[in-house]
Amino acid sequence: MAQAVQRLFPRQNCHWTTIQDGFYYDFEIPDHALTTEDLEAIEKEMKKIVQEDQKLVRYCIPDVDKQIEDFRSQGEKFKVELLTEHRDHNPTLYLMLDKDGKNVWNDLCRGPHCLQPDLSKLSSL
Repeated sequence: MAQAVQRLFPRQNCHWTTIQDGFYYDFEIPDHALTTEDLEAIEKEMKKIVQEDQKLVRYCIPDVDKQIEDFRSQGEKFKVELLTEHRDHNPTLYLMLDKDGKNVWNDLCRGPHCLQPDLSKLSSL
């Protein structure tokens, strides 16, 4: 979902938080409040991402300071905050790679994740 939102609203920031039964995302989109139409567009974009059959790859961050600077230069202020806070906990990114192996999106997450889920079996998003 966060990948879809970032595609539709490139200037947004998102932050995930774990809770007892899972997690949730907070989205900060400058000068915009999400509407019902936005939610429909997000769902449509999520379905498009599923069809792209991206590969999920776990990446251990070797140089946390460099990654923080990369996030800062990309305007990813929440990722800067999270990585700074968790810098000593072996932080990982999960990279989404396209069919050519190009990184098209990443999420700062402790995981673990199923590294090659069969998204074609999703019944709902």
